[in-house]
Amino acid sequence: MLRGINVGGHNKVKMAQLKLLCESIGFADISTYIQTGNVLFSSRETSLILQQQLEQALLSEFGFKLAVTIRSIEALEAVQANLSIKDIDQLQDSSKLMVSFLSEIAPDNALQLLQPYLHSSERLQLSGTELYLYCPNGYGKTKLTNNLLEKKLVLTATTRNWKTLLKLCQLSLER
Repeated sequence: MLRGINVGGHNKVKMAQLKLLCESIGFADISTYIQTGNVLFSSRETSLILQQQLEQALLSEFGFKLAVTIRSIEALEAVQANLSIKDIDQLQDSSKLMVSFLSEIAPDNALQLLQPYLHSSERLQLSGTELYLYCPNGYGKTKLTNNLLEKKLVLTATTRNWKTLLKLCQLSLER
């Protein structure tokens, strides 16, 4: 998952170009999903090596630095299983339920640091390297953006809605 591509006209990357770039650095069985930098692929390398290779290739090819987050299908399935926010319909509310994939485990006081920015109707859950946010008024209205998460928690984050997460899991299993 790439952070911050094709958002607001910035960091434009066509998925066909991204796929070719991934092929050029040795990724196999590559496919992309929507225009926000979701890449499915196979590799025998470690996540850290893959992340570094792709970040460097993106910088070389497109001239901008992008954060890359890599999760295995097993990790994505665990994200689904670890959701414990109550009283939401995962399918009905799939565009209002967000998962921020963090570059590392958040500090112990992460929820305390974020609480002042949480709207009264929003709910937050932290589980390992994932932060779940239910925002019934929509992600566009929340203050808990990637930029705020990165500033307050001093790490890198990229966020996807639940619908995208479910689709990535489905596509991964169909491979």
